[in-house]
Amino acid sequence: MTRPSYTSPTSDRNKPDAIDALVCSLVVGMGLASLFLALGSNSLDTRSEEAAKLLHEHAARIEGPVLVTTPLEALVVEPGNDPSLPPLRLITSHRAPQLSQQRTWVLALSGRSPTPPKGVDVQVLGQRGGVTLEAWVWRSPGQKVLLSALLEDADVALIDTESSKATSCGPWRFGRIHCGPHPWNWIGPTELFIRGKPERCIWAHPLAGHELSIHFPALPRGSALNGRYALSDGIANGPGSPVTLRLVQGGDERLKRTQPNRPGWGYFTLPLDPATTSDLTVHISAPDDGQRHFCFDGELTMEFNGD
Repeated sequence: MTRPSYTSPTSDRNKPDAIDALVCSLVVGMGLASLFLALGSNSLDTRSEEAAKLLHEHAARIEGPVLVTTPLEALVVEPGNDPSLPPLRLITSHRAPQLSQQRTWVLALSGRSPTPPKGVDVQVLGQRGGVTLEAWVWRSPGQKVLLSALLEDADVALIDTESSKATSCGPWRFGRIHCGPHPWNWIGPTELFIRGKPERCIWAHPLAGHELSIHFPALPRGSALNGRYALSDGIANGPGSPVTLRLVQGGDERLKRTQPNRPGWGYFTLPLDPATTSDLTVHISAPDDGQRHFCFDGELTMEFNGD
């Protein structure tokens, strides 16, 4: 008996060719994508190199940290590549940074600098390879700055009250510094209801058996720091330990306040020497950390002596 012959459909006969074409397209596409990524990476690397050269050219005029926008983050995340650069701080290119001194230096891609705050004049110091270095200068003294605006540069630690051992916290991520074993152990700007109103302040929940230390290494020059502190409305009338706030400068305790269970703000004024830049350490503690939703902030009016 003669076996019947079977002929594969046309689509089946062409299937290997179709698969080969698909694989070829994928390979070509991946190759082009890799090429574009490489070209983009090389472009960014070149701009970072030009930015470093620009900083070196104007190093004598730079007297503090340089704010660097995100397209040039390689300068910040890989500082070991060039240790001779001035201190750098990464900011987003679309958000106006908080300024804590009369003159601030900003490094950005040309035409993509963040919008400065009101009252600030922008001076272009130099341009190189699509990168611009600017000096932002307040027009006059009397500008105000909050401690919460300086928090990103603060050194945060937990100090064991028995052994006095300090454990450093950080880094600063997503607008806060985690400091402790619990989810609520963090320091950062927040909004709490105080006397029925939403108020912006620095969340600083104490941890039992420890003192929370927030060190601001260099306050702007000013004559006084005016501050406030409170417990949130939700727990202010409930049970719980009082929270102690201490302000220390140069190792000396300058001010101490205790916040019991009561609603509303407590206030303080810390005199400062406007002729010098001083440090400040805020210490926060409580014997029991149950529902101690505590926050604080301070405002300083900057005073400048020349540029």
